[in-house]
This record gives sequence, structure tokens and C-alpha cells, in this order.
Amino acid sequence: MPANHPPPSSLPPFPDRAYYTLSNSTIPDSTYDILSSLEASICTTHPNLQRKWESESNLGFEATRFGGRVGAGSEGKWIGNVHLQNIIKDTTNKTQTNSTPPPTSPPTPVRVKHNKRMLSLDSGLTPSDVSAWVVRCLKTLNTTSLHVTCQPKLDGVSLSLVYGGGKLLRAVTRGNGREGEDVSKQARFVKGVLPFVKGGDYKDGETEVRGEVIMGRGNFEGLKGGYSNARNAASGVLRSWKGGVSSHLGKLVFIAYDGPGGMEEEGFFVPTPERSVFIDGGGVEELTEYHEELGRKREGMEFEIDGVVYKVHDAGEREALGYTSRAPRWAMAHKFPALEAVSRLEKVEYAVGRTGAITPVIVFGEVEVGGVKVRKATGNNWGMLRAVLGGEPRVGDEVYVERAGDVIPKVVKASNLGEGERVGVEEPKGCPSCGGGVGYEDIGDKEEGKVLRCLGPFRVCKDR
Repeated sequence: MPANHPPPSSLPPFPDRAYYTLSNSTIPDSTYDILSSLEASICTTHPNLQRKWESESNLGFEATRFGGRVGAGSEGKWIGNVHLQNIIKDTTNKTQTNSTPPPTSPPTPVRVKHNKRMLSLDSGLTPSDVSAWVVRCLKTLNTTSLHVTCQPKLDGVSLSLVYGGGKLLRAVTRGNGREGEDVSKQARFVKGVLPFVKGGDYKDGETEVRGEVIMGRGNFEGLKGGYSNARNAASGVLRSWKGGVSSHLGKLVFIAYDGPGGMEEEGFFVPTPERSVFIDGGGVEELTEYHEELGRKREGMEFEIDGVVYKVHDAGEREALGYTSRAPRWAMAHKFPALEAVSRLEKVEYAVGRTGAITPVIVFGEVEVGGVKVRKATGNNWGMLRAVLGGEPRVGDEVYVERAGDVIPKVVKASNLGEGERVGVEEPKGCPSCGGGVGYEDIGDKEEGKVLRCLGPFRVCKDR
């Protein structure tokens, strides 16, 4: 990588800022994880590049996630005096026009420093990543056994609640880990955020409770606003900057995961560890079995999860393991295989079903989604095809592919950035199988609800 190039995690379209500040993911989580891993490898092998990035960007430690940035970084400039905001504006102007636009940027929010840094979690995707974490813990603790608790990794927004004198003083998002956005007014309407507490631990000085704000699948499905997933919706609603309080705040739930003892008795919702595992000798089979089990159940859960969190149980061992600049060494996130991926459009084919329905099939470069390799997705009908791909898609356009559980993959949006030949999205004039006539059957009020069918004799059309 050239020495005058920004670090991978800050490359346009600046996924940190889009994810944490604009509540609108610009790349799949799997792609982001790859960029972060690449950055860590570069910083480890070439620390001089990390120092150069920190100095010439005017961002210091926030120049890289490896260096300690958690969440969206502050404003700064990269080499060539190109301001971050200008590049972000440029990439925003190139957003595709055939999908619901993301929320616009809010005015400058009120920033508040955290009493103690809010860290992220190191993550892994494979059993070998989990094994490496366990081995590091055992080696540091100079032991052969380890007690680990496992629980679902909620896919939400990190929030810090600060109490003093028995009442809520402020609520602050994670932000860059050192300071976040004050959302105290909004947080009071979130289910699970307690305005008052009674326990003695909350009386003297300031006491902090940290957790995750999430939105249930049902609430997200009925929500409008251009959010791509429930996590982004939770962030957008919590950070509502329009006058007054959003009516959607009541659809959010705060789950506390770090604070004084007795949080559950106080009235906070707390995640109960789903499983305790006693590791003897470094084997991680029970951990990975739980990960696979939860992966099979995730689509039936009320809230979205994106992996499993493993934590060393003993408080003394946690203290001995300590922290890196951005994450605790005594915990890790074991991510699930990505349920979304980005590929490149190749062409559109036709398929004739047994009922005579003629549907478009979107063909793209092979990608792995949800642990399965795919290169085709149905477009259902031509109205939906045009709604997703746009009126004039071309070979090379970026397509975003999703697959949930055992559901057939589907293309959910596209970016018309390709420079190849134009890809046809028009209906065939005749049946691709038998050459017979075709006609529409309406199953809805919009173009997206029309189904094209073969009108030829059943026995003549070989694909029926």
C-alpha cells in the first residue's frame, strides 16, 4: 500500500462516519471487518505508516481503528489538504437514485466526554480466531483452565447512562470512545432507561451503566425513513435531531451489560449469559458449538444479533488480562457469517416457472452470503427488477446481495457505477421457453405487483 494513502478503515465512503454518525451503513459488516483486519496487519508490520497517518491526517490516534479509534473519528484532513468533509460530500453525491435516500446529516451535536473510555470488542470469524484468543488468555494468566460465559451479541447502539444522587444525569452515545453525543432527552423515552434508581451504589458521586439500544424486528419492519437495517434505525431514532421527541423512541429498548451489581434488581433489562463453559487445556469445541447453535436460531429471535460474545468470567482474571488501546483482552466477539455481500452485476436472465410465471434472474460475480456461495438471485418481476437495479443498469454495477436463514438470496439495491454494456431490464415479448405469447396478471396495485406469464399451451412449454 502506498505510504501516502489513508488507512483502510478510513477509505471512502468512510464507513465509520456513515455507520456511527449518519446511521446508514455504506458497506457490509463483512467488508468492514476485512478492512479493519488489513489495517491491523499493516500497522503491525509497518508502524511507520501508522505514525505517518496519525501525523498527516491531524487525527492522531483516531486515524486508525488499530491505533485506538472506536466509532466515528473527528474531522481532520488527509494528505494533499483534502478535507474529510469534502470527500464525504463527494461520495454522498454519487449515491444511487433508485433506492430510498439515507437520512441527511444533522447539525453539530452536543459532544460529552466519557468518564471512562467506551471500548469496542476484538472480533473473529473462525474457530481458529476463537482458539487463538483462548490461548492468549491462558498464556497471560499462566493457567490451563478458563471459565468463559457466552451470550448473543446484540446488534444495536452503545449507550452510557450516568447517574448521580439517584437520578439520571445524562445519556451519551459511544461516539469515538472518548466522547459521544448527548442524547439525554431522547433516552428518557427509551424502554429500559430508568430515570431514577434506588440502590446505594447510585447515590454517591457518578455511577455509570452501559448497554445497547436495540429495535425489535417487528418495529423495524413497520418503520419508514430509509434505514437499511434495525441497527441503523435504532441509531437514527435515538439521535433524532428534528424538533420535539420522535414518536418512534418508544420502539427502542435499552439492555444493560455493564454497571454496579444488582442491575437486574434495580429494574434494568440485562442479558443473561446463555451458557457457561469451563475450558480445560485450550479446547474451544463447546464455544463454537454454541456459536453454531445460536446461528441457527438467530432468524427466529425478536432482536437482531450478529454473533456471540465470549467473556472471561472471573473478575480477577479480567483485571490481570487488562486492555489494549481499544478493546478488553478478556472478551471477544465471534461474528456470524455475513448475511449480505457486495458483488458486480453481470447480466439478467429469464426463468419460466411451472405455473408459467416468467421472472428475471440477476446474475453477478460469485460471493459468499450466510456461509453459502451464490451468483444468482431472482428479481421476482420486472417492476421489482427496475426498482432495484434502476432504469439503465450496466455490467459492473455494484449489487448488494442479502440472504437470511435458508431464504433464497435477493438483490436489495444497486449502485449504478458500472461502465460496461447496458443490461436489459425489459420484459420479453415472447416466452423464453416456447416462444408463445405472454401477458400480465395483476397481484397488486403497483408495477411491482405484476406477474408476467406464458400464455402458450401447458404441454408445449417445456419448462412448465
